[in-house]
Amino acid sequence: MAHNLKQEIGKNWIILVVIPHETYPDCSIEVSKQIERMYQRICYVNTNKPFTTLMKTFKDKGINTEGFFFIDMVTRSAFPGVKDGPICRYISSESALDELGSAINEELDKGVYKALIFDSLSSLLVHNDEDVLIKFVKFIVTKIRHSDCIAVLKCAEGDIDSKLMKNLSMLSDKIIRLSTHTVMGLDETIVSCDLHKPKA
Repeated sequence: MAHNLKQEIGKNWIILVVIPHETYPDCSIEVSKQIERMYQRICYVNTNKPFTTLMKTFKDKGINTEGFFFIDMVTRSAFPGVKDGPICRYISSESALDELGSAINEELDKGVYKALIFDSLSSLLVHNDEDVLIKFVKFIVTKIRHSDCIAVLKCAEGDIDSKLMKNLSMLSDKIIRLSTHTVMGLDETIVSCDLHKPKA
């Protein structure tokens, strides 16, 4: 069944989006595109691609990046001398969770963002102890709930049974499990998804 993902996201604060491995890149971009259409200011935490690569992908896919601020966990591990820019802050490595937490905290304290996208939690599982990562995610969720901002937390379908995702499922207001790539609506692309509410 096809649902308008924009409407589903708009009703909730903490949203866990589960994306199939085989369509992750395209589905992830489509989710970001729909969020960009909803909110003027977005903080985007990127653990998958270097900032320059992500920017090119967004522009190629028609995503307006003017309202985005990026926190990049990828680039500085390969290029330690890279400097922060006006729309991007670089974290030293994918395992620097304290540094990442401080960066997110500082950005959200500005009070200008209406959405935070985390892409993806699955990548952080590769570089961090799972119990430490669970504590970090709980901190982020608590921060979001005290901010005028929603959070869209992406993860790959293969990681949904991990201890991290089970904890996050209980913390989320809604779980959206993408079942296919995309289907076309009348005048917009709509992600086809199954909606799963967190267990009580």
